[in-house]
Amino acid sequence: GWASSQPYWMWTTVISAAVALAFTVFALVPRLDKRMRFMMLLMAGWLTALGVGVWWSSAVVTLAAPSPQEAVLTWQLWAALGGSAAWAGLMFLAHGRVPAAPSADAQPAQALAIAPGERVAFAATITSRMMGWLALVVGVLAVGGTALFATAEEAGPMIIPFAAIMAGAWLVTVAFARVRLTVDARGLRLVSFLGLPLKRIALSQIAQVESIALEPSEWGGWGYRVLPGRSAFVVRRGPGLALTLKDEKQFAVTLDEAPEAAQVLAGLVAVEASTAEDSTTN
Repeated sequence: GWASSQPYWMWTTVISAAVALAFTVFALVPRLDKRMRFMMLLMAGWLTALGVGVWWSSAVVTLAAPSPQEAVLTWQLWAALGGSAAWAGLMFLAHGRVPAAPSADAQPAQALAIAPGERVAFAATITSRMMGWLALVVGVLAVGGTALFATAEEAGPMIIPFAAIMAGAWLVTVAFARVRLTVDARGLRLVSFLGLPLKRIALSQIAQVESIALEPSEWGGWGYRVLPGRSAFVVRRGPGLALTLKDEKQFAVTLDEAPEAAQVLAGLVAVEASTAEDSTTN
């Protein structure tokens, strides 16, 4: 009663094929490291299972309803979401963890010599034009969508959740558009200009500091990315600061002054390690 069968299956097939082709092409990119390629395969598996689950739940509910207009998804939708996540989890368990490949251009930082009692700090502002434009687009969509819902006769209850979701998305993109990075005796901190703390790493957690040529495809793309065993704040391809923590996790951030920041941070880590060693000896 809502659509004819032939166009529905045609467009479902076209969209599914396009998504599959996009994932296949992206997974074959030569510069893509093994970990990112595995993450793409995991995401493709999750989307496949999600598509199956949504089709199954929609078909079951529609067949059981007196008419298609009365079909309502309840627990079936949650089952589809949970099942797709479980399928991706099984894929991960079957494959196992993929260790991160070291960056070819990584240069361990030469620690800055810091005298006892001397205070040293580094600060820089990271601006993302992409996030700024994305925030503008999300803001326009939020205003336009809310106005559209307000004029629709049967969409009244949807205005509040839609506006809340779009406002949250806008705040996230705005928060990532301008970020302040500081390195001092407290460690490394990444704070949005809105005051939202994005990352805090104490000096005692850091095992190695490197200045790298940051490749977005190796860290999951642009924005704040979180992958198994590594995370990053990426706004462009180019110089970056990379940390390896004592628990073997990694963090990287796009930074034009990466060599200078790496020297200061490596020096502070060395002072922290020396102080901890003296305390243990005493």
